[in-house]
Amino acid sequence: MLGIGLQRFAYGPILPAMVQEGWLPAGPAGMLGAANLAGYLAGAFGAGMVARRLGVIWTLRVCMLLAVAGFALCAVDGRNLGGFWWFLPWRVLAGFTGGVLMVLAGPAVQAVVPVSMRGLASGIVITGVGLGIMSGAVLVPAMLAWGLGTVWLALAAAAALLAALSWTIWPDVPAPPAAARGGPALPNGTGTLLVIYGLAGLAGTAHMVFWPDFIARGLGLGTQAGGLAWLGFGAAASLGGVVFGRLADWLGARRAMAVGVAVQVVSLVVPLLGTGTLALAVSTAGAGVTVLGITVLALVRSRELGGVAAPRLWRLATGVWGVTTASAGFFLSWLLASTGSHFSLFATGLAAALAALAVALWPPTRGKTAPARVDS
Repeated sequence: MLGIGLQRFAYGPILPAMVQEGWLPAGPAGMLGAANLAGYLAGAFGAGMVARRLGVIWTLRVCMLLAVAGFALCAVDGRNLGGFWWFLPWRVLAGFTGGVLMVLAGPAVQAVVPVSMRGLASGIVITGVGLGIMSGAVLVPAMLAWGLGTVWLALAAAAALLAALSWTIWPDVPAPPAAARGGPALPNGTGTLLVIYGLAGLAGTAHMVFWPDFIARGLGLGTQAGGLAWLGFGAAASLGGVVFGRLADWLGARRAMAVGVAVQVVSLVVPLLGTGTLALAVSTAGAGVTVLGITVLALVRSRELGGVAAPRLWRLATGVWGVTTASAGFFLSWLLASTGSHFSLFATGLAAALAALAVALWPPTRGKTAPARVDS
C-alpha cells in the first residue's frame, strides 16, 4: 500500500495539479514519474544488499520512515530551489524505498505464514497496491483545495500511520543471501516471457503515469474528474491480481498472458477512438486490471517455466520490467513536452501492446521441456 500504491501511484492525480499551479511544466512533471520508476529498479536490485547490512526488520522500518520524509520534502514549493531538480531526489527516493519494500516485505510474510495461506498472503499484498491507489485517488482531490503542500503533507501523514501500524509486527526473518555465481540455467521460453513482460510494461506506462493528467488537463475535465478516474483505476487494479491469477489456473499462464495483453490493447485503443464517458471507463478498467494482473501472470509463468531457476528468472523479469517502464516514462515525458498531445502517448503504448500480443500468440518453439515445478 505504501511502497507502490502511495509512493508511486499517488503521483498520478498530483501531476496535473503540479502543472496547473505552476510548480513544474508538463514535461518535467512527467519525468518525475519516470524517475520514480528508475528509483524502484535500483531499490529492487539493492534490497538484498541493504537487508544484509541492516537486517530485514530495520530495513523495512527505515524505508517506511524515508517514505514519510520524501513526501514531506515534496511539500516544499521548489520553484525557487531548482524546480525539477529539487523534486527529483525525493521522487527517486520514493521509488527506491518502494522497490526495497516490495522485494523484502512479501517474502518476509511468506516465510512465516502457513503454506496453505501463502496464496492468500500474496493476494493481500497485491490488493494493498490497489488500496493505495484508491486511497491516493480519494486523498489528493480532497486536499487540493488547501494547496499542493497540504496534499504532500497528507500523504506523509498517511505514510507515518502505516509505518506506525507495522512497526512492531514485521517478522524476524534472515536477509536474502547474496546471489551465487552461475546458478541454474534459464529454461526455454525465457526470452519470450521477458519480451512480453517488457513490452507490456512499456505499454502500461502511459496510463500509470499520465492517465489522470490526460483526463484533467488533456480533456479539460479538471482534477476532480482525474481523481475519480484514478479511483476506478485503483479499484480495477485491486481485482487484477485475483482475476488473472484465476485465469492462469484455468488456461495456464502463457495463454492467460495473451488474454491480459489483449485487454491492454483495448485499453489503449479506446481513447484513440473516442473520449466519451463509456470509452474512458472502459480504458480505465482495462488498464487498471492489467497493471497488476500481468505482473501476477509473469510471476506464475516464471514458476511454470523455471523450476529451480524460477527465482532467478523472476529477478530477471523484474529487472526488464523496471528498465522498460523507466525508459518509457522518460521517453513519454519528452514526447508529451514535444507534441503537447497525450494521444501520442497512447499510440506509442498501443504499438508496444500490439507487439507484445503478437509475441504472446506466436506458437511456442518445440524443444526441451521446461524444468519441473517446485514448491517453495
